[in-house]
Amino acid sequence: MAMDVVIAADCAYAVPLNACASSVIAHGPGCHLHVLDCGLSADDRRAVQATVGDADTVSFVTVPEDRLTGLPSAPCGSPATYARLFVDLVDQPERLLYLDADTIVRSSLQPLFDVDLGEATLAAVREMYTPTVSADNGILGWQGLGFRADDPYFNAGVMVVDSARWKARSIQARCLSYLRSAAPSLNLFDQEALNVALHGSWLELPVTWNVTRYWYKESRRVGAYANILERADIIHFISADKPWLGSDIVPPELSRHFFEALDRSSLAGWRPPGHAGRSGALALRQALRQTILGTTARLRDLLGPRTGDIGSAVVTRLLFVRHGETDHNVDKRICTHSDSARLSPKGVRQAADLARLLGAVQLASVYSSPMVRAVQTATVIGESLGLPVIGCDDLRELSAGELDGRSDPAAYDELNAALDGWCRGDVAIRIGAFGDVGSDVVERMANVMAIVAPRHVGQVVLLVSHGGLLQMTLPWLCSNLRPEYGLRRHIDNSAIIEVEWTDGVAHCVAWAGNRLTADFLPILD
Repeated sequence: MAMDVVIAADCAYAVPLNACASSVIAHGPGCHLHVLDCGLSADDRRAVQATVGDADTVSFVTVPEDRLTGLPSAPCGSPATYARLFVDLVDQPERLLYLDADTIVRSSLQPLFDVDLGEATLAAVREMYTPTVSADNGILGWQGLGFRADDPYFNAGVMVVDSARWKARSIQARCLSYLRSAAPSLNLFDQEALNVALHGSWLELPVTWNVTRYWYKESRRVGAYANILERADIIHFISADKPWLGSDIVPPELSRHFFEALDRSSLAGWRPPGHAGRSGALALRQALRQTILGTTARLRDLLGPRTGDIGSAVVTRLLFVRHGETDHNVDKRICTHSDSARLSPKGVRQAADLARLLGAVQLASVYSSPMVRAVQTATVIGESLGLPVIGCDDLRELSAGELDGRSDPAAYDELNAALDGWCRGDVAIRIGAFGDVGSDVVERMANVMAIVAPRHVGQVVLLVSHGGLLQMTLPWLCSNLRPEYGLRRHIDNSAIIEVEWTDGVAHCVAWAGNRLTADFLPILD
């Protein structure tokens, strides 16, 4: 059986795409690589062709934009999230292997092409964070769909697909229909849709074929899973913890596998900017500035002119708002990465007040964190103004790790100590033992700005997010602020921070109702 491997990527994933392609070629001799192109530049495509080494073994398939019309927007508007739903655009292979671009293959792919699917449409690995449809981040409406609470839920980053059954069972159409009908309650977008469409029609693969950050925690690596990192057939760098972004939460041995694969590609020798502590704060800010400018330039090539020329002095206004009050806020509980908080009655009123306030502004779009408290706030505003809510995963709240859910003074002291360190320039600090590292959080917001602002040149955009994320990141990224501006500068529920974006430079003009003057010192000189 021929080995057809499909990888989806946009320009933001050009580096990992080359590493993934390199690892595929090394462990799948004779395979044909199909890239679902969601906005790669000509240079990006040439780099992949050089990595593969033989133009006849790689093809690029463009996902038509009109196929995505009416879908709830993927994180930060990138169509790459939905690309896996369009594997049937690849010319008629009997069986194909779909891989996310943030995967690295470490062993022969032949066993995946030899696996007996029986009557199943595809084979995949169970999602360890969401092992069942009823688990956190699973399918909110599982009962209404007639599913059992313990029905398994798979991770869609590695899928062995029977192409004929995929088409005969109308998997793509069923996914798209579900996405449009279930938009208000979606957790993981395309992955959730696939789990609904393929319920009862997928085969579970051994966990070694999709080893994610779930296994980074040593307490989970026991018994049969004691050596899971060493035995990984495919490594999957999910969430914001990516070796090419300099994350130090990735175990060194896994980062090593990524860079070894990258060094066998046409991008050999490439390394991310170092994420140092306080002494490297200015270097990090300058690296972030280059990230923003580089992404803006790529989007100029990809999108062409919008409302104005991306290279002109047209101002884009980004209105960042914290979600309305939640039950957790009332109880004074730390609420970061967990998604159990819901708007209180006061929070609903605050969202309605925001909608009335923003009615006087000609908003072009409403973006929202995927977390329920933000989506509830954004939905009230969007429905009032007749605008759809666009999901943006990078707007999610920072993670306080094991401190989340606590309300005791010791937990707040530990959280504030880490956040104060970030504000003073030491972004190498991690919150607790398992929370976020500052540099990863700041880079996440830099990615939001670099993608959203160039899409809305000359327009006004609302971004609904979270207090911790906004307080910690915007002072790093606005040219007229210093990181320490965020020190204990609490952002109230429904407060707005106004940022103006011109030629890739962000400038904060109002912080939670306070207009800022020009005498704040720049951080990116």
